Amino acid sequence: IYKYVSHIDAATPTGGIKPEGTSFFVTPMQPAGYNLDIQWAVDGINVPGATGRNFTPDYANLSVGNHQVAVMVTDNTTRVRNETRRAQLMKALRTWTVNAGAPTPNPATFDIWPATISSSEIFMLAAEGSDPEGAVEYYFSELSGNEGGSDSGWQASREYTDSNLVPNTSYIYTVKMRDIEGRQTQPSTAGMADTMRVSDFDVNSIVNYADLEILLQDWLVENPQYYDIDLYPDEIIDFRDIAVFAKDWMNYQPLEASIISPPDLSIISPQAQSFTITVGASSSAGDVVKVEFIANGTKIGEDTDGSDGWRYEWTGFPDGYICLTAKAYDEEGNKRNAQPVNIYVGGL
Repeated sequence: IYKYVSHIDAATPTGGIKPEGTSFFVTPMQPAGYNLDIQWAVDGINVPGATGRNFTPDYANLSVGNHQVAVMVTDNTTRVRNETRRAQLMKALRTWTVNAGAPTPNPATFDIWPATISSSEIFMLAAEGSDPEGAVEYYFSELSGNEGGSDSGWQASREYTDSNLVPNTSYIYTVKMRDIEGRQTQPSTAGMADTMRVSDFDVNSIVNYADLEILLQDWLVENPQYYDIDLYPDEIIDFRDIAVFAKDWMNYQPLEASIISPPDLSIISPQAQSFTITVGASSSAGDVVKVEFIANGTKIGEDTDGSDGWRYEWTGFPDGYICLTAKAYDEEGNKRNAQPVNIYVGGL
């Protein structure tokens, strides 16, 4: 039978060299009446007790560099007595390459999660990384896809301020690290921040009478001391600035969106053929007309009919860490990102 059928139904993850922290998963074929035997190995040496479907190498005791992870699936049925034929036909091997020695902590994380500091800037600070071989670099990724958001590129500083952002808009960020050899950590869980409204002069996430008082302090003053107060940029504070302020005051965010399932920090089995992403969305300005579903910053699908709820059945998803979010749109053109959730596809 093994001339025609593989011992292994699935083995994940797939793809190239895997970073430190990766877990591995195998699904053997299931004969009637008994199970196939599993044995995991690292660099050609069997790991004692590693005979289950899930395996995570002991990364703390691996030297820096590449290592081979392998799983051997064997049919040890007593019905076969020719061990030569067993060795030839009744064993199947899968191998992966993992790279140990990435900076720590792995996954990376934030000391200061993304936080708005103005109507056009969001600041964040990565947790300090360490690596025995020397310097560590940081890469901040913006995943919402909203206008103005940008990645940092690799940089030595663990601080990042994303600027030129759109007021009153949601942005989503992760951070990862690499060492001087290019070994990368897993990305952090995602953090989201909303830029301030333009008229939020005291930067407290609401436009109210306190902001109006600040504006009126420079009433009819030419070349006001604080440029940002000149909302209608003509170098004087007058009724045109009041008009902009009033519009901003009334321009509340009518849309709400949140991911209902899967919950944050979920683990998805690589055996799963698909899973459903469910979003709750509502708007006080009109009907919600569309929800886009986004994974690691890339749109994976959309739902334009919320009569049975806003949902998307995702197939063909990758292994590893995934940041999920969604973007809701209403009939008035408002849009809103859901707070991201972080999932992991793989075995424990």
